[in-house]
Amino acid sequence: MPEVARTVIEHLRSGVPSPEVADALSAGREGLLDGLEADMSRLALGGGGPRLEVLTANYGDGKSHLLNALWLRARHQGWLVSMVTVSRETPLDQPERIYRKVAARTFAPGVRRPGLGPLFDRLAERPETTQRVLRDVERSMHPKVALALAARLEGRGDPTTVDEDLHGYRHSVADVRRAYQERTGLRPPKVEPYRAGEHGFDYFRMVDAIVRGLEIPGWLVLFDEVEMIAGLGRAARARSYALVDRFASRDLVPSTFSVWMVSSNFRPRVMDDLRDPDVLPGWLAARGQEALARQIVRPLESLVAARALPPLSDEDVRAIFDTIIDLHARALAWRPPLDGADLLARIRVQLPERDVKVRQLVRAAVQYLDLTRQHGVEPRLRLRAVVEGVWPVGEEPSPDVPVVREWPED
Repeated sequence: MPEVARTVIEHLRSGVPSPEVADALSAGREGLLDGLEADMSRLALGGGGPRLEVLTANYGDGKSHLLNALWLRARHQGWLVSMVTVSRETPLDQPERIYRKVAARTFAPGVRRPGLGPLFDRLAERPETTQRVLRDVERSMHPKVALALAARLEGRGDPTTVDEDLHGYRHSVADVRRAYQERTGLRPPKVEPYRAGEHGFDYFRMVDAIVRGLEIPGWLVLFDEVEMIAGLGRAARARSYALVDRFASRDLVPSTFSVWMVSSNFRPRVMDDLRDPDVLPGWLAARGQEALARQIVRPLESLVAARALPPLSDEDVRAIFDTIIDLHARALAWRPPLDGADLLARIRVQLPERDVKVRQLVRAAVQYLDLTRQHGVEPRLRLRAVVEGVWPVGEEPSPDVPVVREWPED
């Protein structure tokens, strides 16, 4: 459809990863995606195998693109799917903030709008399943989580307070007890103090319990830009590694499969500069946090040993360019005078370095097609250099430095 083709071309032109782009372009990564999907299928069937995967690549080499492709595959298999980008505002050492972002970017099977509301609504329609899930939550999680979920599933009236709490905008225990009484007409039980650092992961466990109760194949949680861990202090890094470890636990989240994407500079930063594998466990133990010191060993090993995305061959890039040419033709109703091999040859002449980012090649290809269509003839390019980076105001490269600004780093 022309509308879909236009959307994909616009996303490619601006360098924005999206499910639409991932659906159109997956050459060179099918084997990795097939392997991850096989691991997810084993989890869905209750089998063994990995429950967590850490992947790494350079900036611009398709990390976010691969996550979007896996997002689509999981959606097609009927999984609950969430995606979150780690940032300074959403650090991994604070489960409540991460959960809030995850909840906002969660898509229930067959539902296009994000959020956990459709999941709660579907569960509320099944009273027997609701009771099983509530018993599971009451038995193994903090009472506040169970009370908020019971108020949402079994109550009537304004659900705002409990909906906000269940989506990560935390209300106090007193507020949740009050909302429970107003919605159910029942006297709420007493609830022990809730501490975010200690009990925050129980909200993730609640979602996992709902997935099991509704017999959804599984819950896929995708984390991008996990290298942000390296910018935290030692205590915060330890808490971040502990969160990664919880996602790998069969006991805590048995229906959850997670993928953690880190940039290629993460390993040398953590290994050589911060020396977390050697130093951090001892630092924690010296402060009386022996359990946390033991807990971070396994996730640190996983993060440091991240599997690299397979490099794209010229054959892969030619296949991608063939698809881009077809999409560009359908989006703008014209007939480009070249194929993927021709287009790659023209771009490679100007960008001969082998470490040029895939994103740069793609955006160069789209711009080449744009100029060809606009002027009716293929453009004659003369690029002297490609520079990626973000400079503070007043510190940009001098005009003498040949900088191509059409394809900046996102």
